[in-house]
Amino acid sequence: MAKTSPEKVQSIAQHLNSLDSSTIQMYIDDAALEVEEHSVPAKYVEKMERYLAAHFATIDYRRPETETIGDLSTSYKSPREQTSGSGLGITEYGQEFQRIRQKAKGFRLVVL
Repeated sequence: MAKTSPEKVQSIAQHLNSLDSSTIQMYIDDAALEVEEHSVPAKYVEKMERYLAAHFATIDYRRPETETIGDLSTSYKSPREQTSGSGLGITEYGQEFQRIRQKAKGFRLVVL
């Protein structure tokens, strides 16, 4: 079960405010499945889910790329289309997820 919420995702990625919460919840559910695969301390789980969900939603979010006022012309691209990169590195949310994951991996559980 996911630890984060659509409101928390939208608070760090305000461009996603136009999406309804059920759509964001779908991204959260996908992120929760991915985060489950990482053995990280519980204190990092919600934050990792939040940033990974924002990353997933942002990949599909199409932002205006060019805009012309005279005779009104606008074109849109998603972050995936704007960069030659791939994976988590194409959004700032994916990059933050990677940073948190690396920090969390520095901790090891020791069972005595």
